[in-house]
Amino acid sequence: MEKYELYGLGNALVDLEYLVKDETLTNLGIEKGVMTLVDDSFRQKIENTTDLSISKKSGGGSAANTVIGFSQFGGTSYYSCKVANDENGTVFLDELRRLDISNNFQKQKPESGVTGTCRVFLTSDGERTMQTHLGATQTFGEGQLDFDAIKNSKMIYVEGYLVSSETGFEAAKKAITFAKKNGVPVSFTLSDPSMPMYFSANVKEILDFGVDLLFGNEEEIKIITEKDTLNDSYEFLKNNVSTLVVTCGSEGAKVFSGEECYSVPGEKVNCVDTLGAGDLFAGGFLYGHLKGHNLKDALMFGVKASGMLVEHHGPRLTDNQINAVKTNVIKLLEEEH
Repeated sequence: MEKYELYGLGNALVDLEYLVKDETLTNLGIEKGVMTLVDDSFRQKIENTTDLSISKKSGGGSAANTVIGFSQFGGTSYYSCKVANDENGTVFLDELRRLDISNNFQKQKPESGVTGTCRVFLTSDGERTMQTHLGATQTFGEGQLDFDAIKNSKMIYVEGYLVSSETGFEAAKKAITFAKKNGVPVSFTLSDPSMPMYFSANVKEILDFGVDLLFGNEEEIKIITEKDTLNDSYEFLKNNVSTLVVTCGSEGAKVFSGEECYSVPGEKVNCVDTLGAGDLFAGGFLYGHLKGHNLKDALMFGVKASGMLVEHHGPRLTDNQINAVKTNVIKLLEEEH
C-alpha cells in the first residue's frame, strides 16, 4: 500500500518579492524583465541595500510549486530538497509542514549556509525581474533522497532544473533508477526552455531511462525533439515517453498517449502574471491523474488551476482558491459524464 501519491525532488527556493521603481533596478545594475542567476556577493549587495523591503515571502522552486499545488488539491506527497539552517530555510520547511508535505528534513538537520532565494522585483507596470541565488540547493544530491519514501509512492516527479547541476543530475538518475526497479512510475518536467537548450544531453539521458509522464510547454518540447509540430514530437519521443503532456499557453493543453490525443481549451482570463502557471498546471494534472481520472479529465484540473493563477500575481493560489477550482472541475466532469 502506497504511503504517498507523489514524491517530488527538486530545488528549494524562497521567493522574496519587492515592489520597486524602475530607477531602483537601474541603480542596482539589474536588467529589467529577465531572470538572472547571481553569486553570493550580489546576493549580499541586495540584502544590504537599505531602501529595499520585502513585501512578500513564500517557499518556491519549480517542483516545489507543483508538489504544493498537488497537496492543496488534497494529494499526499513527499518532497526531497536542500535548505540551510537559516531564516529562509525555516520559512520553506514551515510551509511544507503546514501542508502536511513529508520531507527529508524530518529525518535530517539543515546544514549551515544560505538557503536558495529568488528575489522577484515587481515594477508598477506589472513586469517581474528575478534574481536567483541557488545557495544550498546548488548541492542537492543523493543525500537528500529518501528511498523508502520513493518505494512507497504512486509516482515520482523530477524537476528539470536538476539536469544543470552535477550532484542534482546524479540524484535524479539514482531516484529514477530506483523507482523503475521498484515499479514506481516516473514523471519528469522540462521546467524551462534553457534546460533542453543548454543541457540537451542530460535531458536526453533522463528520457532514455523511460519516462511515464513528460511535462513541457510547446517551446520546450520542440527544442528537445527538434520537430516542428507536437504530433511529430510525440512520434519522436514515444519509444521513451509513454504519455506527453503539453501546455499551450492561452490555447490550453494537450496530452498524447499511445494513439490517442486529447486537448482542453484555455480559460478566457485576464492574464497578469504567468509565473508558476506551468508548475501549478502539473500539480492539478497529477492530482486528477493519480486520483484515477482519465487523461482528458486530468487536463481539466491543470487548465482550470493555471487559468485562475495567471489572473493573480505570484506562483501560488490560496487553499480556498484551489478548493474552488477542484469543486468546479468535479461539478463540470459530473455534468459531462
